[in-house]
Formats: sequence, C-alpha cells, structure tokens
Amino acid sequence: MPTPLPLSSAPNADQTARRLLETWLPVRRAAYYWRPRPLIEVPIDLMKDDEVHLPVRVLLTILRKLYLQGGSGRKENAFTRGMSNSAGRFVDSLLEIVRREGLATVGTYGANKVWQPVRSQRPRVRRLLESPTATSDPALLEAAKLR
Repeated sequence: MPTPLPLSSAPNADQTARRLLETWLPVRRAAYYWRPRPLIEVPIDLMKDDEVHLPVRVLLTILRKLYLQGGSGRKENAFTRGMSNSAGRFVDSLLEIVRREGLATVGTYGANKVWQPVRSQRPRVRRLLESPTATSDPALLEAAKLR
C-alpha cells in the first residue's frame, strides 16, 4: 500500500481520509476489514405508535438489537435495557418465539445466556423491520397474541 500523505498537507483532506478509510485492509486482522453495513430503514414513528400492540413493538426492538447492532450476539439481560417494566415483562416469552421461529439461537458463555442471530434469516428480519404492518410473519402474529 502506498504511504499516505499527512492530512494537513493533502489538497483535499476529507476526500483523502475517506479514501484511506474505505481502502484500508490490514493484512492479518480480519476483524479490522472495512465493509459497509447494509442500511435498514426502521420506521421509528411506528415504534412510538400506541396503536401497535406493545409485544409487537418489543419484538421489533429485540430483532433490531439482535440483527442491527454491532457484535455477534447479545446477552439475555441486554434485551431489557432501556425498556419500561411493562415492556420488559414480554421479553422472555418473545425470546422464546424468536428461538422457535428460527430467528436466533441461544448458547451459554460462562454464566450468561447469549443470543446469536441466524444470519440466513436476515432478509426475513429486514422485511419485518422495514414494514411490520405489511407482513404476516408468524413471529409477528404470535407476538400480537400475547397479553
């Protein structure tokens, strides 16, 4: 790789920095490879809408935390963080639905349960998150039945 110019002396510092970041590929550490993340448009106003049943909103939050946030998995207690108590009481039953529908697997890491997404289900989760009211996915239908 050619040696880059110092940013202060480069004619277009922003373009040079962006080009370096986009092409920087270290030799031995695959974890540092730059790769673009696919964008999924999550309708945030839907997440705040009171007409959408609370367990459905919690299911969408679980899927968003599992599939969109960085990392290879989530500890079980991470799903309830940031939720109210009324929403948090649905998490255990919704995680069971997620496991049963094949959207995630659960394993143990030390004393913690760790949930990992099933990457082959990513297109299905993308459809769920982009338009939850337009899909008739079995996981959503089961979540809507919870009270």
